[in-house]
Amino acid sequence: MFKNGHQIGILMTILWQYVHNKSWADKHTDIIEDVDGFIAKTHKNLVPILKQYIPKGSKALELGSSPFWLIVLLRQHGVQAYGLEYEQASVTHFKKRYPKRASWVFQGDASNVPYKDNTFDAVFSIGLIEHFVDEKFQIKMVREHTRLIKNDGVCLISVPWLNPIRTLLYPYTVIKETIYRLLGKPFYQKIYSTRAFKRLLNKGGLRIEKLIPLTKNHMLLAVCRKIK
Repeated sequence: MFKNGHQIGILMTILWQYVHNKSWADKHTDIIEDVDGFIAKTHKNLVPILKQYIPKGSKALELGSSPFWLIVLLRQHGVQAYGLEYEQASVTHFKKRYPKRASWVFQGDASNVPYKDNTFDAVFSIGLIEHFVDEKFQIKMVREHTRLIKNDGVCLISVPWLNPIRTLLYPYTVIKETIYRLLGKPFYQKIYSTRAFKRLLNKGGLRIEKLIPLTKNHMLLAVCRKIK
C-alpha cells in the first residue's frame, strides 16, 4: 500500500494532527475539573517554577491563556491571577461553565492589553509567541509583557526549543507545516535556537535571569526581568 517511508511519515502526521485537535478540544471541556491530573500528565515540572516566581499574594497575568488551567492553579495557590485569550469562544465557554470564575478571564489581544504600565508582579505566556510569523509582531508582544510588569516584576516566556534532536528532525517539521497548508489548516509554529530566543527577548526589553528546559527539553522557559 505504501511504497516508501516518506508516504508513511505523511500519513502519521495527518493522524497525529487529528488526535491532537481532538484531545485539545477535550481539554477545553474537562481540564478544569482535573487540574492536578492534567498537570501530572503534561507540565508537572512547570508548576514549581511558577510557584517559585509567582508567590502567594502576587498579581499575575497570563497571555494566551486558554484553556485557563494555569489561572485556576495559581488562584488555588493564592495568586490574584487573570487570563487573556484572543479566541472569544474559549472565553465564553469558560465563563458559562464556571460563572463564579468569570471575572478571572477576558478576551483580548496579547499585543495590546487593556491594562496600564507596571500593573502586574508577573506576566507569563506558555507557548504563545511562536505562533506568529512576523518577527516585528513577536517583538511587539514581548514588549507588551515588559510594559505590563512592575519594575521589580518578572516575565516567564516559553517557546519550542531547537534542541539537538529537533535540529536533526527539522526537515520533518517543514513537511508537517506543508501538510497543514494543503489540508486548508494553516498553522505556524516557530522553533527557536537559544541564541534566537535570547535575541528576541532582548529586543523586547527583557534581560534573561535563567533559562529552563521544559517537557523533556522540547520547550525552553525564560525567566526575565526588565532591562533598566
